Formats: sequence, C-alpha cells, structure tokens
Amino acid sequence: MEAANFEKIENLTPAIAIATVLYKWHPSALFALLDLSAWFSFTWTLTLADGKKIEIGRIRNQISMGTLDEDGLWEMMASFTMQPGGIWHPNPSETIFPSDDDDNKTSSPSTPEETLQLATTFLQDLIMQRRWLLPPAGQQKGCLHEFFIESRHLGMDPWGDGMRMNPHWLYHSLDRGVCTVCGGSSSPSTSSSAATAANDNDPSTAAAAASSKPPLQICGRCGTAAYCSATCQRHDWPVHKSVCVMSKEDRGKALYYSQFGGLVGWRGGEEGEKGEKEEEK
Repeated sequence: MEAANFEKIENLTPAIAIATVLYKWHPSALFALLDLSAWFSFTWTLTLADGKKIEIGRIRNQISMGTLDEDGLWEMMASFTMQPGGIWHPNPSETIFPSDDDDNKTSSPSTPEETLQLATTFLQDLIMQRRWLLPPAGQQKGCLHEFFIESRHLGMDPWGDGMRMNPHWLYHSLDRGVCTVCGGSSSPSTSSSAATAANDNDPSTAAAAASSKPPLQICGRCGTAAYCSATCQRHDWPVHKSVCVMSKEDRGKALYYSQFGGLVGWRGGEEGEKGEKEEEK
C-alpha cells in the first residue's frame, strides 16, 4: 500500500496496515508475525530521536501496537486478538488510551469501536510517515529499528522481548556468496564467462569477463551482509543498521542459532545439526 493511496482505501483494517509496514521493512518480519506455529512472540520496534518507541508485537495470538515513552512505558496501545481465519477482534480491556495525565490513562475503553479507531489513527500515521524507513541521512542519530523473536525451541525470555534477530536469518542462514537483498551473485556468470574466454586463448577477453560483474561488497563493520550494488545496500540499511550496532555477543548468538537453515531450523545443537545432515542426504 503506497502512502499516497492510503486515504483512498475505504475498508482499511489494522491487519492490512500492519502488513504494509512490516512487509516494506522486511517481508520475513510480516511472515513471522503470522507464523504462530514457529514463533511464540514477535516484537518490532522503532526508536525515535527523542527516545520514544513505536512498537508492533505479538504474544501467541494477541496483537499489540502503540507508542512507549523514554522509560519504556506505554503511552498508548491498541490490542487485538487474532482468531482462526485471520480475523482480528479488538480487545478493549487491554487497550490503553493516551492522556496528558499519566494517572488518568485508561485501559478500559467503552467499546471495541474505540479500540479500532485508536489503532487506525496510529497506523495511519505510521504509513504516512513511512516508518519502515529511517530518516534522511543526517537525521538518523538515535533512530533504530529492532527485531526480537521467541520460540519454544529457543526458550522464553521473562525479562525481555526475546532474542535480537536479523529478519534475513529467520528462514535462511547467513550466505555471503549472494546479495543479502536480491539474492544475486557475481560468481556463476563471472566464472563461466572467464572460462569460455580462457578456452579461446584470449587473456584480455578473459580478464574483461572476470571483471564484467563487480564482486559482492561485504559490510566492513560487521561482515554479515553482502551487496551487489549501492541500491541494494541502501534498501537494506533500515534492517541492517540494527545488526551493525548489535553487541558481538548478540550478533554471534543470532548467527549461531540460525546456522541450520535459519532460526526456524534450531532444535538444539546436536539435533539441529543432525536434521540438517539428514536433509542434505
């Protein structure tokens, strides 16, 4: 959904709006939100320059969305229950309406329609502000998207949102031989062209063929992303920035647990490795 067309859609639902935001940030983030069988909980956040946060989350089939203050407390939050068949029912008893007076914040709006309206207004702002992107260069200080996940195989995190994760690694392991964004690779076509030229005994042609497609550029800071072009690198920056600023411990943990075909393949070290080898057979 393009921002320019947002107001033209008469039957906008929170599900459509959230799908728009998450898909534009990274398609696997949307898939993880809907993948209840694989992931116990899901949290996507955007920290703004003033320290406040925007959050979209799910615990089991409970969806929440809203804004948090600098202390991590909800300023407003709309809650929905995801029913079989994809229907989202407003959950007024869990919804928090904004208020200038913290003592007067209410978690019990009178009707589901109020919850729906609160969510619609919140999500409209997300789309109109294109919150899946980072601000322009020079205005990004303090702004960061983050992504957390929990599953029964990883164990639950009672003190936090779960494991910090790169959405690229949810369903695929790290592969620096292909472009992180488009999946393109310079190796196959380069090697083939160079081999053909070498067979023709033309060194100059072979050299030209070998350099006809530039090599993938590896992220110099963390080494966990490869890009075939500046366009792909710019496209991935809202996702990759959080990976670059992860602690070495968090990044290493994410890589370790996603080594067997992505995080979804983790079943415990030996079991996961065994499963991977059996699939290769």
